[in-house]
Amino acid sequence: MLDALTSVAQLWLLADSLAPERAGPSAEPTRAGTIEPHFRWLLLAALGAYTAGAALKRAPFQARVPALAAPVHAGCLCAAWLVLHSALCILAAAACVADAPEIPLVVQVAVMAAVSVLPTAMAAQLLVRPRRAPVLPAWRTHPLCEGVADLLIGAAVLLCTWFWSEHVAELFFADFPGAGFGDRLVGSLLAAGSFAMFYAAPRFLFLLEDHARWGTWLSMSLTLLPLLVRMWL
Repeated sequence: MLDALTSVAQLWLLADSLAPERAGPSAEPTRAGTIEPHFRWLLLAALGAYTAGAALKRAPFQARVPALAAPVHAGCLCAAWLVLHSALCILAAAACVADAPEIPLVVQVAVMAAVSVLPTAMAAQLLVRPRRAPVLPAWRTHPLCEGVADLLIGAAVLLCTWFWSEHVAELFFADFPGAGFGDRLVGSLLAAGSFAMFYAAPRFLFLLEDHARWGTWLSMSLTLLPLLVRMWL
């Protein structure tokens, strides 16, 4: 469902960006490296929702799944996820405090530190089981608690994808004279790698259970179709 929603959201953003009123010469360009204030707050909300969702999901997830079916290359996958996830959080932290002179320096440093560390730390806890299971209240292991956590994580993934489409995708889709097949191919590969950081890295929490299903990888690959349409058509 999350993959389908992401594909639909990307198609909607693609159609909106190609609309005449958005593509006309009257559109006011934004300075490179800056984001609008409302996007800054949306990004902070996404990271906050993701951190809360990961924290809430740990107890019911570990109670419901006694052991993960880890493949032989699980260590490499976790290392790749950690690199992508940490890079995403650091980039998001920088984007949240960039060009914001109204925010005191102390607050900027605190936000940078919290946003750079907390989402990855909360998500990584799902992979680490405590040696002695703590006594938790019943609501912490209730299926509804995990449902709320999944909604928060899903909303955060969609908001991160929206941010990627609005502020990062243009770096790979810029058209220039003489661009040929090779240029578009390299651009597509780079765009797919960037998209993986914004989508696949936070979605990793759901891959812990369904990574062995071929349908999961098929639905995830469909989220790349709007990207390829934007690149090649």
